[in-house]
Amino acid sequence: MSRFYGWHQHSFNISKLEKTTSIGSTYLHEFMDLTQLPFILAGPILRRVEPESVTVWLALQSSCQVSLQVMLADTVGTDRSPPILLGTAKTIALGTALHVVAVTAQVDRGETLVPELLYAYDLSFKLSCTDGSSLGSGSDLSLQAALRSAEFPAVSVSYFAHGLPTFALPPLDLNHLKIFHGSCRKVHDRGIDALPIVDLAIAETAASPLDRPHQLFFTGDQIYGDEVAQPLLWGIGQLAPGLFGWSEPLDIESVETLRDHLQPGNRQFLVERYAGMTASAQGNKQKTNSHLLMFSEYCTSYLFSWSECLWRLEFPAADRVGLVGKSARSWDRAVRQLAATAQSQVAVRRALANVPTYMIFDDHDVSDDWNLNQAWCLRVFGKPLGRQVVRNALLAYAIFQGWGNTPEQFSLERPGHRLLAATEAWCQAGAKHPTALVEIIQALGLPQIDPLTDLPQFRQEENCLVLDRPQNCLEWHYRIPAGAHETIVLDTRTQRGYPISGTLDAPPQLLSPEAYRQQLLPMLQAAEQENRSHPIALTLVVAPTNVFTLEILDLLHVLGQLQNKAFEIDIGDSWNLEGSSRSQLLQVLFRARQQIIVLSGDIHFG
Repeated sequence: MSRFYGWHQHSFNISKLEKTTSIGSTYLHEFMDLTQLPFILAGPILRRVEPESVTVWLALQSSCQVSLQVMLADTVGTDRSPPILLGTAKTIALGTALHVVAVTAQVDRGETLVPELLYAYDLSFKLSCTDGSSLGSGSDLSLQAALRSAEFPAVSVSYFAHGLPTFALPPLDLNHLKIFHGSCRKVHDRGIDALPIVDLAIAETAASPLDRPHQLFFTGDQIYGDEVAQPLLWGIGQLAPGLFGWSEPLDIESVETLRDHLQPGNRQFLVERYAGMTASAQGNKQKTNSHLLMFSEYCTSYLFSWSECLWRLEFPAADRVGLVGKSARSWDRAVRQLAATAQSQVAVRRALANVPTYMIFDDHDVSDDWNLNQAWCLRVFGKPLGRQVVRNALLAYAIFQGWGNTPEQFSLERPGHRLLAATEAWCQAGAKHPTALVEIIQALGLPQIDPLTDLPQFRQEENCLVLDRPQNCLEWHYRIPAGAHETIVLDTRTQRGYPISGTLDAPPQLLSPEAYRQQLLPMLQAAEQENRSHPIALTLVVAPTNVFTLEILDLLHVLGQLQNKAFEIDIGDSWNLEGSSRSQLLQVLFRARQQIIVLSGDIHFG
């Protein structure tokens, strides 16, 4: 039978701080010299893989053209066979030292990839940098050279002597299918990082196409925009200026000592009062006092999550940043937890290079309770800073996660291509490009704002209200056909149906009627248009929020709803509480498919 492996890195709350303390931002380190880092800051991450195309994502220090070729693994280093798939792509510039790309290799000679064979891929980089890099314009770099530097002399993303990453397509026999899935990976958690388990699984079976992991699914909360450890935000603040070279102004009324309010541990006032976020509604200020706000902060958080490169930064002890008492103990505990994660990042990076990886957001990729209910939407989207934070988080998601899920949406004349062009223009203008910003907002599908009320606009759809999104924007849901199975990935955050009657914090439909028509039904019908040699024997459904929960949690949600505690215990993320959502989902699925497995992982169980 097919094998599924899941993990959770359980979330633990750090003790409350004794008092709000301003942390100095001038304590720099010698290793802040970015020229000591490899050319590749993060990646390669193997993303969407199909018989006709393979996509790889990278974050680089300089602008360049990236070439990708895919070949049979046993032909590496020989001239027995030319590459099967080829592709090139140009990076987009987010900052002076941060350039990203998702490059797709496609069929070159009519031959496609097939199951039960082992494939390798190679990358090369033709630099076009004019930003003062020591690598001159027109220089060519191999993958091995781009991975290494004086500080990182022995980086490897391979399990073989040839040094290249490898992968295998999912087999037609589901008895050999190996899938990993997980969510809620908080890099400063007290628990041990579970993601290196994937590296161990690949290492043991790397040479066997039937036995090695075939797909990896991140089912939500790949980063945490809220609940950020103070030392981690401090580290982001040390690195982001050098990576980006520009500073984003916050859309906020004049606040005295704004600079102090941006320090690690001091952000709760801004985040609650001016952005409207509800992460700390439970009374735990740790969830908002170091909340990410700026686009550069969200991007740098991804770099910390996926690569060992930034972890050479030395996080200072509490006494070096002027903390004492409980504040100091909390800081030092977080530093120890970050140090433990740093040890796992080499394995994480190698694993992500060697298994097709698919991702979808949940709330923490933006902020706790994102679009939870109508009250949250009015509260956050009704504030300029709230809209800015959601926009920054979703833009970072689109570039770091969404691009690799659906690379076709980022091709010419598609919404993603417009988004990338607008983002590059916006970044090059130091976040001061109104026209580009309008294009970004539209391409992301962020809700329309009523100019008279400054509140988000809703429109009625059958028996509910939905956020009024622009036309022709990016779609976050997607489908992956693969051999004898398929995977349907749902967006349960941006197309919710909020009840017309009742309170503003009433539980929503996680998929509105329109979402069923735009997401689920077309993906289920897609198989009918495919020229399939094998019927679909299994359908995986990725639903970030749990479709099936524990009875005790359902009871707690009902009790919390009666006590008006929607934000305290995530009432609104349950398929069961609204009344019709889960039954409708299952009805639609079982009308179209015989065997279904739901992958989800919210609330730290799968």
